Amino acid sequence: MNFKIMVQKLVFLAEYFGWNNSYSYDLYIHGPYSSNLANDYYSNKIFNYSSLKIQDFDSKSMKQFIKDKSLDYLESASTILFYKKLNENISLDFAIKKLAEIKPHISSKIVEKSVKIH
Repeated sequence: MNFKIMVQKLVFLAEYFGWNNSYSYDLYIHGPYSSNLANDYYSNKIFNYSSLKIQDFDSKSMKQFIKDKSLDYLESASTILFYKKLNENISLDFAIKKLAEIKPHISSKIVEKSVKIH
């Protein structure tokens, strides 16, 4: 289960590092979730990609951002970004408040670190 959650968060976050993909997301228990992405990994389509260079994707920065990060950290960062993407006019403070409401198990220390992508 954690692997699938991790894939969902990593693909969602990859958009913010320049990967334009076609997945659309809704907010679920563990943050942003794409049913199309889930279909791809359940059918193993996502694993058929060779390592290819994606134009404008900053893999180095993304690797640095996710390096040694917990699933809670990735959930926090991706959920805050989801709210900001949903409505660009909301403040970061509002997105953090919404995160705290729906994910009280994520510590404020993790949330504070995860907002650095914004």
